[in-house]
Amino acid sequence: LEFVIQDGKIISFTIIENEEDSARLDELTRGSIGVQLETEVRETEKGIRVLEVIEDSPAEEAGIKTGDWIVTIDGLSCSQMTRPLEAQLRLMGWVGNKVSLTVAREGVATPISMEIARAELSGLH
Repeated sequence: LEFVIQDGKIISFTIIENEEDSARLDELTRGSIGVQLETEVRETEKGIRVLEVIEDSPAEEAGIKTGDWIVTIDGLSCSQMTRPLEAQLRLMGWVGNKVSLTVAREGVATPISMEIARAELSGLH
């Protein structure tokens, strides 16, 4: 992958495929917290909405619910990300590594901060 970063954000990327890079990408993105995010780009201060939480995933164990809004990922505001795909990529990573999130929920006044360890993506249903 070749990334273009501007103002601390990934603004575009190009996939240059070869066997070694594909294996490395698989290794680097094998971990996930187990959420499906809204893919439509919307201008919102809330963040990016969680459309689905995979059963028995790290996200479910941490208490994330469908309809929650992910506000920050590792301290970066989701409202500053160029597209939801960037947020999805930031949630992926090494199995066992933790990602820090701030989550907003309807009816809860204070955003919820949490750290979630990524699990094997293929092991999530």
